[in-house]
Amino acid sequence: NDASYQNLTQVNTAIQTAVTNIITIINNITGTTFNNVVGAPLGNATLSVNNGPYNLAASMDGKFVYVCNYSANTISILSRNTSTGVLTVANTISANTGPFSIYISSVGLYAYVCSVGASTVTVYSINTTTGMLSVIGGVSTPTPHFITMSTDLMYLYVTSSNNGSISVFNRAAEMTVPGFGAPMEKMFIF
Repeated sequence: NDASYQNLTQVNTAIQTAVTNIITIINNITGTTFNNVVGAPLGNATLSVNNGPYNLAASMDGKFVYVCNYSANTISILSRNTSTGVLTVANTISANTGPFSIYISSVGLYAYVCSVGASTVTVYSINTTTGMLSVIGGVSTPTPHFITMSTDLMYLYVTSSNNGSISVFNRAAEMTVPGFGAPMEKMFIF
């Protein structure tokens, strides 16, 4: 609908402005010029992952990139050369139906995947040596699209554009699903 498209356009403009501001800050701090936001293609710029790559996120240490393959119901785990940025497929794992987006926790130990088709958010632990993901839990939520965490690490926010809602999970509340509300002093899921 027109209102959703207008909101999406406004968000896109805000993101572009934020990226430009970040580049200006980097240029000012480092004294370098970082003009080309798009960049030049690398040797394997057309790396084949799986059917329907939709969203991706990098590990906090920069060694891995995770790709949600919406149509294939998989997540590709890509190894990243930290010197050149070149990616290679390290592994591919099965995911719930319609993995749409992925969020890596701020410490880099957990990944949260929104699966639209399954109406779930799945929590994975990340093996920081191999990059492998292991399911540790999940929660049902109506057609989840994107997820983020509050800066105080207390809340997870999940959007659902199909029903126009945002689900809020209090990570400090007592719940049975790992990553969603287990006491932080016991779970350390940041």
